[in-house]
Amino acid sequence: MKLRYLLGLTALAPVALIARNYAHRRKLDALYEKARGIQAEMAAIEVNEGADEPGWTVIEIELADPYDGFYAVGDPVVIINPYLHANYREPEHGIVTDRCENEHGAYIYRVSGQDGWLNENWLDYDDYGPKLLTLTAAPTKTFPNDEVAVDYWLETLSGAKATGDAREYEAATEALAEISRRREGA
Repeated sequence: MKLRYLLGLTALAPVALIARNYAHRRKLDALYEKARGIQAEMAAIEVNEGADEPGWTVIEIELADPYDGFYAVGDPVVIINPYLHANYREPEHGIVTDRCENEHGAYIYRVSGQDGWLNENWLDYDDYGPKLLTLTAAPTKTFPNDEVAVDYWLETLSGAKATGDAREYEAATEALAEISRRREGA
């Protein structure tokens, strides 16, 4: 009986920590914002060395609201379950399309591909993006000038020779031929 009770408590500990995470995250964000404000004010105070008597110049800096929402419209997000320590399913990716504050003061978000509004605890930044992407158009390389392009394609050609990649070798030789035709024509 005691062992079952202990196992039940250890299973609930991560859930309790996750539930507390929201309040702690808000408090820490507020403290870090205040610290950044103090550092900005300290950096803004400068000594007037050109004046006859030294004085201080104070520059007013407007700080961001530490209780503002975590995500802005257009941010890529992942929908998570905050009650589970690890999500055992493929994450749902989306982009924040709208955000507002509900009657309790919590920020809620509308995410692409989802019905209704989501609490910000159910969202996380999409640092990595989706696993699979679809290519809508052939990728093109743009370079600031021909010298950079030649360096890139010569490096690609060298790598293709070393690895035996025929497709990269062909693409590099075609690009170098195009650059040389462009230089001869100019």
